Amino acid sequence: MLDFRLRTFLILCETKNFSKAGERLGLTQPAVSQQIHQLEERYGTKLFSAVGRQFGLTKAGELLYRHAAFTAAESQRVEEALERQSQQISLRFGATRTIGEFVMPRVLTRYLATHQGDLSLVVDNTDALLSKLTTGQIDFAFIEGIFDQQAFASQTLFEDTLELFCSPNDPLAGKTVELEELLPRRLIVREKGSGSREVLENALASQNRSLSNFASVLEIGNIAIIKALLREGLGLAFLYGNSQERSTGDPVLTLEKIKVRNFDIRHAYSYVHRKGSQFLDAFQEILQAVQAEFH
Repeated sequence: MLDFRLRTFLILCETKNFSKAGERLGLTQPAVSQQIHQLEERYGTKLFSAVGRQFGLTKAGELLYRHAAFTAAESQRVEEALERQSQQISLRFGATRTIGEFVMPRVLTRYLATHQGDLSLVVDNTDALLSKLTTGQIDFAFIEGIFDQQAFASQTLFEDTLELFCSPNDPLAGKTVELEELLPRRLIVREKGSGSREVLENALASQNRSLSNFASVLEIGNIAIIKALLREGLGLAFLYGNSQERSTGDPVLTLEKIKVRNFDIRHAYSYVHRKGSQFLDAFQEILQAVQAEFH
């Protein structure tokens, strides 16, 4: 069981308000403050910082938060396994949108044909999934974004290339161009927090360029909408080509590519989970099914 003071700490991190935390816990505001003070005395450091109206965690608080969130999640999983009288647990995992939309349908179709039990799949961007991993809302994730390799355990699944796509009628379709030739154009990108967007922004930075150098930028958080706009000739977009073309009949096949000279963007898809989990064996069959899609 999680120490009640740590539970109070986690609720306060979530609500960022002593009164709201007290309401959630059935405690008065002074009682919440006292428990946080006891934790700070125990660890000999401040856990929260407040500047004006800004309320956040110190570095020590962030470290304790990761530990407490992991402990709470593992405790919940143990209780679940005990209630079921077995080591079988429900699967709670995530996938970034490229993997979720173009890989997971086939993986789940095969997996569910031979497996019973509860399963929860969250499809979201890299930042959101890493946050859910940290807080124990999911147990593992398949992502293509950049992540802190010190904070999570991981395994590389596959490397893909971020390629530039356009309408078949675009004057640059099928050509090789310089990056500078693209700057007067409209670029369509994923939302902030997306792994593919972060990879693209890092690649642009290596060329002393940024999204702000393009004539205009559309931010769209849905791959299907991005491709629909591309087919209508309403912009250019960098997409992971190989993984999407694995999907039979996927609309990316109706688009054309533009080769950008000296601008190759390769990045790995990764299986990421919290370090030290007791339930890694339970995740292996889904992991193996995803690995099979990339080989």
